[in-house]
Amino acid sequence: MQAGILPVVASNVSVSMRRRSAAAWTPASLASPWAWYKFATGQTIQTGVSEWTDAWGNSSRKLTQANTARQPSLEVDNTILFANASGASANALGTGAVSISQPWSVILYAKQVSWTSTRRLIGAVNGTVFQHSATPTLALITGSPVAANSDLALNTYAMITAVFNGASSQLAINTNTPATGDAGSSASTAFILGSTGGSAGMQVWECIVTNAALSAGDIASAYAYGQAQGFVA
Repeated sequence: MQAGILPVVASNVSVSMRRRSAAAWTPASLASPWAWYKFATGQTIQTGVSEWTDAWGNSSRKLTQANTARQPSLEVDNTILFANASGASANALGTGAVSISQPWSVILYAKQVSWTSTRRLIGAVNGTVFQHSATPTLALITGSPVAANSDLALNTYAMITAVFNGASSQLAINTNTPATGDAGSSASTAFILGSTGGSAGMQVWECIVTNAALSAGDIASAYAYGQAQGFVA
């Protein structure tokens, strides 16, 4: 080595830092998850869909329909179609006698393919979401409309969120501003998709029920989840 010349030592001075990403939001991220009717999972076909089980495994919360004339159909894209019908032909799936106390909330990923006034979409004894008029307007109903939201576009997949929480109840389409109203505070003894009296023409991807009120952050996260799954645009 020549005098005055220091040896060159190769070294990697950069340190690779792998950032740990936060876990992706799923329905299980919600407070007090109650039931998850998951896309393409747990459907039993008789003539139509006779059963849709809770993806979290609670057998008392599975949705059932023993009457073959009232069973919704499983479509080729794995959505469940509730035909526009009334009376004995109305499509519906329900839990039977299962208690839900307020606050409770529903997240529904669905598309309205036809429209008739006063048809139930989702709900329970202490509150329902209805088609409220001859135009695409949804409403929270406990006997009379308490909150109406007209942001739903026909033939477009959307996320519908409903919160049943007394005077703080709300109804929202996607991440739009929710309509608010007082849905009362009684307890419920069933959860239903469709209706005993009449069900609307809707195709459902997935339905999530939680025994807690949704926050604005919950709704934003649920919408991002729906986008990732291809349920909403």
